[in-house]
Amino acid sequence: MAVFVLCATTSLALRHRRRELALLRAIGTTPRQLHHMIAAESTVAGLVAGVLGCPLGAGVVYWLSSQFAGRGIVPPDFQPVIGPLPFLAAVVTAVAAAFVAARRAARIRPTEALGEAASEPARLSRGRLITGGVLLALAASVLGLGLGYRADFVTLMGLANSLVLLLAAAAAVLGPLLTRTAARLLVPVLNRTGVTGWLAAANSRSGAVRTAGAVTPLILAVSFAATVVFTQTTQLSESADQIRSGTVADHVLTAPTGLSPQLAYRAAELPDVQAATGVVRSKAVGVASLLGEQETVSLSAQGIEPRALASTLDLDRRDGDLSALTRDTVALSTTAASWLGLDVGDWAHLHLGDGTPFDGKVIAVYGRGFGFADLTFDHDLLLSHTTDAVDGSVLVRSAPGAADTERQLAALARDYPGTVLSGALAADAQVEEARATAWVNYLVVGLIIAYTAITVVNTQAMNTIARRREFALLRLTGTNRSQVLSMMRRESAVVVAVGAVVGVALALPPLVLVAVALTGTPLPSAPILGWLVILGSTAVLAVAGAMLPARLMLRARPVEAIGMKE
Repeated sequence: MAVFVLCATTSLALRHRRRELALLRAIGTTPRQLHHMIAAESTVAGLVAGVLGCPLGAGVVYWLSSQFAGRGIVPPDFQPVIGPLPFLAAVVTAVAAAFVAARRAARIRPTEALGEAASEPARLSRGRLITGGVLLALAASVLGLGLGYRADFVTLMGLANSLVLLLAAAAAVLGPLLTRTAARLLVPVLNRTGVTGWLAAANSRSGAVRTAGAVTPLILAVSFAATVVFTQTTQLSESADQIRSGTVADHVLTAPTGLSPQLAYRAAELPDVQAATGVVRSKAVGVASLLGEQETVSLSAQGIEPRALASTLDLDRRDGDLSALTRDTVALSTTAASWLGLDVGDWAHLHLGDGTPFDGKVIAVYGRGFGFADLTFDHDLLLSHTTDAVDGSVLVRSAPGAADTERQLAALARDYPGTVLSGALAADAQVEEARATAWVNYLVVGLIIAYTAITVVNTQAMNTIARRREFALLRLTGTNRSQVLSMMRRESAVVVAVGAVVGVALALPPLVLVAVALTGTPLPSAPILGWLVILGSTAVLAVAGAMLPARLMLRARPVEAIGMKE
């Protein structure tokens, strides 16, 4: 994301300086000298940004680690490692982006330099068209591969991630073509809004490269944010469905700090209780094959009392026998089986949460891993390898015909302060617990949107400020201040419309692959409210980034503004 945005922003900044670069070429400056100049400027900018940004980033890292520790995602004594690599990567990326953006300006012949600066090219170069076509073909192949072969979960998610990047790169390369096409389609609508609409249409067509520079960050913001948000909502929806379908227990006991394992044993002895089991939650680490590479993966794990498993949970067994669960065996979700490359009868080589090696036979594969856990162990085994040695919850199944279960459990809960009893909506309690942990992914989305928000505003502001002379000339030829602002509002509407439509179009194919991976169907869970928030926030930023600088520039007298240096 950072590389895409930085390249686009640097390219736009250099495009606004093309008159200056053209004059340098015309008076004899060599391409090598231009490269050195731009590299030096970018290095200085990267160093200054790194000095200012790294302390802020480190502060955010420590804040995040405290939040993670407070929610049990990392141990309380977890300490982040702060090193020089991100700082160096930022500087190198800035220099590389400037080199790429300056390539065309440095290679044009001196005799063409001033003419090149006077107007934008009428069409995309053959290289960009070929590159964009290749990227679109690759994206279509990735989508077809995922839908045609219905690969395993890991492969589908990998294809979805690759598809996002391919489509975003294609949109950036073909940006001017997309903008010209959109402007052509919007011309009839803009022309109906009067003279300012006609001006906006003309500017959008003639300044397609400039408009594309403003559209690209919007496309990235919408497509990336929608992909991350709706991947999360799809997973939460599937998780909720699995929890509601798989929870056979009709009561659940919970407590903020966990429950004593004795509570489950005492609950199982009550007259009106058919079965009760504590549910201990932890993590385990295994070695997975991800797109041909061997990597360690962290898997969610739950510990269940084997004798109470069938009476309290329906994990949707796909293969094997869950009743054979012992201290020396493990059951895997279909997702974990795909990650680890294991099947029933194979031996799983894992490390439990405290680092203890575990070698166990896979006795079953089940389908409801998103609702419950990737791995299911014997309760006592997993409990003995956790730090606090407490249950996260206790699931209780009433005996047939029992009418007094809730009163008996309530009386039992009074012996364990802080314990909360949920009645017939036990599954809903589990669903809310799952949703409470989703804030981490939404935090990631917030960081993406915040980063792209800066870029959207910055790009729009740069584009607007670069048009100071154009605004002054319009006013000198009779256009008043309100008409210029009206023109800018319509141009901003074009930018928002193109960014929103293309961004949504780019987000849908990856989301289809995500939905197939998570649910087996090509329909993601994408609430309308989520779309409105993403599109609305990016639209407001784009309009504000253009309109605020425009208002400030229009305060100057036209005769003074037209003589100002760009």
